[in-house]
Amino acid sequence: MDSRYTFVISYSKMQNRMKLRIIFIFLLSFILQLIVIFALKIPLEQDAIMYDRVAVYLTQKITHTAAGLEDIEQGFKQGFVAFLALVYLIFGHSVLAAKIIQAIFMSLTCIIVYRIGKDLFNQRVGFYSAIFSVFHPGLFIVSSHLISESMFTFLFACAVFFLVMAMKKSSLKYYFISAVFLTISMQFRLTPVLLPLLIILGLFIFYRSKLYAFKATLVFISTIIILGALFNIRNYILYGRSFNPFLIDGGAGVLWVSSFSEGNADQDNPKLKDELSKFTKSIYIYSLEKGMDNREFHAERQRILFKMAINNIKDHPFRYISFFPKKIIKLWVGSYSGLYRTNIPFSSFLKDINIIKEYRFVLFWKLFVLAFSVGIFLFGIIGMVLCRKNWKKLLPIYSVLFYFTLLHMVFISETRLSIPALPYLIIFACVPLVRLSRDSIYD
Repeated sequence: MDSRYTFVISYSKMQNRMKLRIIFIFLLSFILQLIVIFALKIPLEQDAIMYDRVAVYLTQKITHTAAGLEDIEQGFKQGFVAFLALVYLIFGHSVLAAKIIQAIFMSLTCIIVYRIGKDLFNQRVGFYSAIFSVFHPGLFIVSSHLISESMFTFLFACAVFFLVMAMKKSSLKYYFISAVFLTISMQFRLTPVLLPLLIILGLFIFYRSKLYAFKATLVFISTIIILGALFNIRNYILYGRSFNPFLIDGGAGVLWVSSFSEGNADQDNPKLKDELSKFTKSIYIYSLEKGMDNREFHAERQRILFKMAINNIKDHPFRYISFFPKKIIKLWVGSYSGLYRTNIPFSSFLKDINIIKEYRFVLFWKLFVLAFSVGIFLFGIIGMVLCRKNWKKLLPIYSVLFYFTLLHMVFISETRLSIPALPYLIIFACVPLVRLSRDSIYD
């Protein structure tokens, strides 16, 4: 009787400690993001202007033709715009309210990271992972921008968490929930559109019972197909089009950028920009001669870019492959200059001492963020090596990191694009840290 009572008391204390940790993680993340939001006061620019404009139209119930949305850019994030429209309906046209709500969801993401780390390893790994996620410069800055990364990172984290739970408990219910979150996340960014194929492969590797693997696959894939079809119908009603993931600038355009041998897989390369400008001008003139509207022009542009990209890869296969190591480093290591608006390259500081004097804080911050991301990358690789014997248990987060790396090796790569997958690299990075303290990484 005494032993049962002691167990209940011990379990109750453990649950209370976990609740306190969750509250602490959330408040720490939320307060830090609020400080950054109010300190930087980043204005609307580039895509954020379009998202804001379309969200306002939706709140006013203006049809897509009346609002001129029939010519909307193909790279449009319809889920994010729906989120903004909902915020504006509740709080009025308040960009600040949208950023604060983004901060709330990013704080919840840190809690999800804690749960994933705890369920795959133990409390200590989960807590360390959450703390590093809170203070990672690439993660706490995104809510200060009106961009889709905050909501996508949260929704994608929910999908990964329920996938972890599904494989841990062999629960079809959790596979269904994971598929729902993954499909919703695709409305914010189309990045994971091919991830289900890797997950299916993983299920047949993970389960000895191929019958159960088939059932899990059926639930997972059918949910994505049905829900995806409903979203496409909704998008067609609202915007007069569905959004083909293989005809957006994130598809054919970026494949061409990555395949252009003289561009060194760098979208800011002057030669690449010049070549793309010439091509766009020529195809625009062609579209005018053929009487194409703006939508037909974009579709034709993407069709030709895709064809040119394939030809580039065929003509220079080894040159294309040689960019892969550079792309991997660029994806996982960087100073997030675009997000912090510190776009002065390191080379400029080396060339001119006056730039160092004038922008010493910018240089310090870029070096700090770079060192932070290098540390996470190196420790993450060490963690993955240390955990290799338990790869089946850790298959969900191994798959996510492999998928993001492979995807951006094939297409363009920049550090900002790794943000949704960063939490899983951080989890692995915390493994050697816990091992250094001579604690077990598993319960």
